[in-house]
Amino acid sequence: MKRRGGRSAVVAVTALAAVTGLTGTGHADSTGRNIGYGQPNVPQAVVCVQQFYNRYIEEGQGALIQVDGKFGRETDRAVRRIQSAVNTRFPGTELQVDGVVGPRTGHRMIQVLRDDWTIDRGYADRCAQFLPG
Repeated sequence: MKRRGGRSAVVAVTALAAVTGLTGTGHADSTGRNIGYGQPNVPQAVVCVQQFYNRYIEEGQGALIQVDGKFGRETDRAVRRIQSAVNTRFPGTELQVDGVVGPRTGHRMIQVLRDDWTIDRGYADRCAQFLPG
């Protein structure tokens, strides 16, 4: 896997925000469990995180991660890059960059998915069933 600097992640999230607006009211399912090392990871939730990273953070950068539903080193790094990119693009959000998709990170991810008119609404709703919020 190629490693890229955090700057490309910021550019990707900035471009995403310009296109989608990030003004929706999407909410993650409050019954979702945290996703990360030491968590009871549901494979479908991990797949949503991996696909989110590939679509919004690394799209066009050539450093996509494998979408396999398993939380490992690459997914941990991906979550940290998602959190860092959100913090940089949206001052005041202040997600903890810890590699865990908890309620705040999950909520922001669902918000982005639901505000993206280029993807199937059903996909965002399916991810909302598994991401914490």
